[in-house]
Amino acid sequence: MVCNADNPCEGMSPHASFEHFGMALLTLFQVSTGDNWNSIMKDTLRECPPGYSDYQCQPGFQFIYTIYFVSFVLTAQFVLMNVVVAVLMKHLDDSNKVAQENAEMDAEIELELAQGQLQLASCCMGRLAMGVVLAGGGASGGVEGLVEEPVKP
Repeated sequence: MVCNADNPCEGMSPHASFEHFGMALLTLFQVSTGDNWNSIMKDTLRECPPGYSDYQCQPGFQFIYTIYFVSFVLTAQFVLMNVVVAVLMKHLDDSNKVAQENAEMDAEIELELAQGQLQLASCCMGRLAMGVVLAGGGASGGVEGLVEEPVKP
């Protein structure tokens, strides 16, 4: 890929090229993120400059370059989309576990409150009955003679 004043590049630059292996990996990472990948692909589809006979310029490979870039971008986007979905599913699963734990804790608290209210009610009912018996007096010691008077406003 020759990029100069006579043959300018749209996407290729000193920071995105296929000159050596490390830079090619960085360029492919840039392509996989979708950043200016179509301009880099256009630069690979250019015709060789006239009078340029170097091993780097391969005429007739435009069809292969197109298939490679499109399949690479689709595959990379598919993988990145799966990573995003996996992260979202993990967070959803974690939030469901927290919600389930909270619901179980709420149920336990409600059960304890219900048992506490029953114990409180039985405790108070026992005291109330004892008070009625003591207040009612009588020979039988019961509550037969006790009549409640309605409260008048």
